[in-house]
Amino acid sequence: MICTSKMNRIVEIDLDNRRVVAESGVVTCTSPNAVKSKGYFYAPDPSSQVACTIGGNIAENSGGPHTLKYGVTTNHVLALELVLPTVKSSSSAGQPKNDAGYDLVAQSSALRALRESSRAQRSN
Repeated sequence: MICTSKMNRIVEIDLDNRRVVAESGVVTCTSPNAVKSKGYFYAPDPSSQVACTIGGNIAENSGGPHTLKYGVTTNHVLALELVLPTVKSSSSAGQPKNDAGYDLVAQSSALRALRESSRAQRSN
């Protein structure tokens, strides 16, 4: 289990490009509340949004009532940066996505890196 509760900052709000850069531990309702006054919202609205995090939403591809019209989490994520315990970093920015919106290149490289890290830890 990885705890990201201390990674709870909204790093940047770019309304011109309709983009929010947030750390994975940001509680889901924080992001829409930060842009509500400007007329924007985060469409994936799970019922647990006062307790769940953006990272959890991405991991589970969360949704809610608005997703019938606007799509689930994967339809609203532009890029991810994954930092592994080995301090290797993998970014999905600008990578091709499949029909569901999942970034296959970043997923496969991240999974490969996790497997290698796990093997290295077992051998030590």
